[in-house]
Amino acid sequence: MKSASGTSDELQFDLEAGWTFLEESKARVFVGYFDASENFDQLFPTAHKWLGYADLFSRRNISGYRAGVTAGVLEKLSASLEYHRFQRHKNSAPAYKFNGTAYGATGDARDIADELDLVLNYKLEDDLSIEVGASRVEPLGYLKDGAGSDSASFYYIQTNYVF
Repeated sequence: MKSASGTSDELQFDLEAGWTFLEESKARVFVGYFDASENFDQLFPTAHKWLGYADLFSRRNISGYRAGVTAGVLEKLSASLEYHRFQRHKNSAPAYKFNGTAYGATGDARDIADELDLVLNYKLEDDLSIEVGASRVEPLGYLKDGAGSDSASFYYIQTNYVF
């Protein structure tokens, strides 16, 4: 898409649809789609919700979809499992790391990687919880062809205090 001046536009959008069921556990299933043009540059990047917890990709020349389920497993324990498929918006531009640098050359492959995220949250008090997460990223065509084919794993533990 071109603007009146002939320069490329910087576009980005996210779309999500979900359904909450099982009232006592607040179980929810959802699917989503995201897309960012090859020139989009987010001022303050927030990637977790749309681009996974491993923080390997920036919101530039990327599109894809995600699906997941969240539920209260026990009274104080909730769980979330999400799947992400990352693809390049345009094959004429590279994929970008979370820090904004390119993963390498352009190449022909559109698929970048798959990511699976698992998050467990245990509520200690009404305003205090402990969260544990794990992510696994499996490279697909683009990364295998240009940046290596190693899988990546990411783990974390954190406390959350709501005030």
